[in-house]
Order: sequence, then C-alpha cells, then structure tokens
Amino acid sequence: MWGNVLTEISRIARKGIVLNEYHAVGPINGHFDGGRWVYDLVALLRETVPAHARIETRKSAFSGGLWDQYGTLITVRW
Repeated sequence: MWGNVLTEISRIARKGIVLNEYHAVGPINGHFDGGRWVYDLVALLRETVPAHARIETRKSAFSGGLWDQYGTLITVRW
C-alpha cells in the first residue's frame, strides 16, 4: 500500500514531501504494534523518490502513546 501512495505523492510533488508518521527502521513490509501498522518509510521512500533526493528524519513533536516510540517527522527534498 505505502509503495503505491509514495510513488504517486513523489510523482506530483514539486519540491519535496513532508510526512509525520509512525516509522521504524527495518520492517519494510510493516509490523503491527498496538493496533497500528509501522513501516520503514525511509526505505520505502528511497525506492520511490528521485535518487538525488535528500531524506531527513527527526523525532515528531507529537507525544503520547506509540508516538513516543515511533513518531517521526520525515522530510524529503529534491
């Protein structure tokens, strides 16, 4: 699912993408934790965005529950 969504987003984005999502390094096919799916969105983005794109991650400003563990702000610029 994410692969198709990210492909379409990167196709129509002009300068980049900003995502504030659950993210964990490793589970590219996702894993289910606490009623939510968590994916390695950076790995998925590397497969879909242009090769010259810069991908940066930092902790999300949101807090509480699983956001404390998985919440990540992902910025992609090209």
